[in-house]
Parts: sequence; structure tokens; C-alpha cells
Amino acid sequence: MPLKQQNGLLIANARAGKQGVKNQLYSIISGLSSQYTMTVHLTEGPGDACATAQQAKGYHAVFVSGGDGTVNGVVDGLYRAGLSIPVGYFPSGTANDLATTLGLSRDVDKTLEIIHNGKPTPHDIGSLGDDYRFVYTASFGAFTKVSYATSQKMKNMLGHMAYVISGASELFKLTPERLTVRWDGGELCDTDVLFFAVMNTHSMAGMVKIPVDRIDLADGVLDMLVIKKPKTVGETSALLMDLVTNNLYDSKNENVIFTHATTIDVHTERPVAWTVDGEGTKEMTDTVVRVIPGGVKFIR
Repeated sequence: MPLKQQNGLLIANARAGKQGVKNQLYSIISGLSSQYTMTVHLTEGPGDACATAQQAKGYHAVFVSGGDGTVNGVVDGLYRAGLSIPVGYFPSGTANDLATTLGLSRDVDKTLEIIHNGKPTPHDIGSLGDDYRFVYTASFGAFTKVSYATSQKMKNMLGHMAYVISGASELFKLTPERLTVRWDGGELCDTDVLFFAVMNTHSMAGMVKIPVDRIDLADGVLDMLVIKKPKTVGETSALLMDLVTNNLYDSKNENVIFTHATTIDVHTERPVAWTVDGEGTKEMTDTVVRVIPGGVKFIR
């Protein structure tokens, strides 16, 4: 539990989500001020969270108010600067897959209680080539924008099925990517895939839900999910059933690969833009994904 009056830095994206965080800022600052002397920075655009975090030397904790992309920027900035500073997260973005994994709430009071009673907990992160870090996922193909594209009304009415409907619609009109991927002790060569992801999370895009007891967020490995293009109507039906039952992580379908690795070498036939924690990358054909063990400590 943090000592009273340590120095805390709050990096807030006031444009995150539909309503932003402006109405939450007072509650966050006042809730943290009993234990921290707070400095507040409102991000001014892309890359600002990363740049600000790189200047966080001297702070005892960095707090983030925003979406997954803002957290990504802060974690990347701390990593680039070689700073091992605990991070507290107040989710306020559109999707907040990371918040689901960390067990955090959009309710500020609930998150404050978690932070006040929590402790810095290691969380592995990943690197995508030299330019990108990710906290919970790097992916391309179907599902990468499902969390953001599925309407809140549809989510409220249908729950998980809202994601299935949105994801399936995207899945079967998507042009497959031909790739070759090699990982610790395995490879897949010249294969058409509809979706490829490297993850360290219990939840991604509303489509992938992995039971808490199946994933250790600090075990020094990343999880890789590959969905190959079905070749027959039967294979397509089997894939749809896995989506409906939320069973991609434990599928017996030969078109679904779920495994663990520390290093993953990916080559695509044509340039592909990845989605990293909800944000896009430049297009690339060759990249190496590596785990960074304990790359961040979240207060939870």
C-alpha cells in the first residue's frame, strides 16, 4: 500500500470514450490526494502519453485515465525510458479490454478502492518489432475492431452474442492473409488465415474470453491465437459454434490454433497493418513478437 504523500502523476486523455474523463478528474484527483501529491497532465494528441511517461522519473506512481490506447502509450513510454514505476488505471475509453483483464471498473470510487488496497503486480507485455509495445494484444484480421464497432445498445441487448454477430459478419467477408509463422517449437507455413493475435489477456474484443485460471499474466510467455480460413461448409459451421460458445481458447477445431510462446516470427505475403491495444501500426510484412517479462506493474 503506498505511503502518504508520495508523488503521483496522472496522465489523462480527456477525449477518451464517448463522454471523456473531464467529469471524473476531480473525483480521481481528490481520491488520490490523501496518499499522493498529484501532478496532472492532459494529453494533447497521439504520442503525448508516451512522451509524458518518459519524463516520469521521480514519481512514485503513474495513474492513467483514458482508454486502452492511452495506457499503451504510458506503458511504452515508461519502458522506453527504463522506468519501473507502478501504474494505476482508471478506465474511461470505448472498449477497455485491459480493464476487464485487470478486474477494474469504470466506477471511479471502486477503482480508487482497488488502488488504495492493492499493490504493484507484475504484468508481462510484448514487443512488436522495434517500434511497438503492447500491453494485452497485437493482432490483425477479423475481430480487431469488433469492440469499437459493436454498438452499446446491441451489447446491452445481446451480450456476448452482439460480438459474435459483429465478428462473424466481418469474418466471412474478409480477404484472408497468407502467412508463415514460427514460434517456440512450432511453425505454420503458407497458410490463409482470417485472424492472428498475440495476447496476454483474459478478454479481447468481446470475442475471446479466457478463464482466469488458464492464463497467468506474468508467466513469461504470450498466447498466440490463429484462425485459419475454413475450406468447407462443415468447417465453417464448426468455427461459428466455437464463436457462439466462446471456446476459441480450447477449440478442437483444426482451423483454430491456441498456444504459448516467448518469440514469434511472422511473415505475411502482403503488407499488413496490425492493431496494437486498439491502435493501428504501419504496414509491414515481417516482424518478430517477443515477450517482455514483468514489463509493467499495475496497482491492483
